[in-house]
Amino acid sequence: MRILLVSNIADDPHTGMGKWTARMVACLSALGHTPTAWFAGDFPGARRTGRLAVLVFPLALAWRLLRSRGRFDVVVVHEPTGWWCTILRRVVPGFPPVIAVCHNVESKVARILDAAAARGLARPTPWGWITRPLLRTWQSDGTIRRADAVVCLSEEDASYIRSEGLRPAGDVAVVPNGADVAPLSHRHVAAGASALLWVGGWLDVKGRALLPAIWRAIRARFSDATLTLAGTGVGAAAVLGDLAPADRVGVTVVPKVADWSQMADLYARHGLLLLPSLSEGSPLVVLEAMAAGLPVVAAAVGGVPDLVRREREALLFRAMDVADAVDQVTRLLGDPALASALAAAAESRAGGLTWDRAARALAAVAEGVA
Repeated sequence: MRILLVSNIADDPHTGMGKWTARMVACLSALGHTPTAWFAGDFPGARRTGRLAVLVFPLALAWRLLRSRGRFDVVVVHEPTGWWCTILRRVVPGFPPVIAVCHNVESKVARILDAAAARGLARPTPWGWITRPLLRTWQSDGTIRRADAVVCLSEEDASYIRSEGLRPAGDVAVVPNGADVAPLSHRHVAAGASALLWVGGWLDVKGRALLPAIWRAIRARFSDATLTLAGTGVGAAAVLGDLAPADRVGVTVVPKVADWSQMADLYARHGLLLLPSLSEGSPLVVLEAMAAGLPVVAAAVGGVPDLVRREREALLFRAMDVADAVDQVTRLLGDPALASALAAAAESRAGGLTWDRAARALAAVAEGVA
């Protein structure tokens, strides 16, 4: 099958969605399909519109597909970019079927961030309450409603879609991400059991407002603890500015991870991964930590419970609950045997969560709609 995968992001395999696209292209090719990927860079006119690209890119995509609709058997679009494609699919003969892929449903995330802001755990932009519905969520929900099929990366997203009446019950496929098992030649050789690792952008949705309180409480109990914040996307000054001066001791900021080797080294040199996110899709950082034999302590949000079982492959805490997060982290730091058991179980489970499995599931959905 000729499968087109499209998203309005940079062609960067180090980002979550960029890596998903790269792995899907490679695995679909290995399965005998002919995949093509289009990114933001393939639409320079839309990219030049800046913030308005969220409106212009879906139009540009639909127009290009209208002119080249005979090239593809199926179009796989990230849910915010497919609104106009689903319209053309209904009115233009020969327009290819559209599969919407939900990495973390936009309207769901908006609600979560609003709830977090009410508790002081997010800092919304002044006009976010207007711009989100005007620019993004209507396109996202409309794509989900009209697509020929919907693939979610988490059961939480699928449940949200069903509960909101966006799709009928049972009409959503759940396909979690895969783990990069083979490239993790580094094994877990942490310099210290109390070396904590955070991986992700310095964003509200990643729990940056929770981290200072979590870190302060952990340092009070484990004075030798260290914390590395990797892939923040902003400089150390901006990140450390959110921490009290006394809590900046032992904190290292790595704004950008250069390559996979550096990322694997980070997993190997730490004692646990901390993921205090408010919302997630199917977090690659959890899968990679599992494959690296690194114990995980994470908020039970998004696709995290799909990847690990509580108390078996990871310790989970309630979303937005600082006290519960601290309890779970300190429990792991104080129990090396538990940390070792969780890491071994997680590494074993990661071996079955492959990208080939995810690609086969996506291909099955594509064959169904084509």
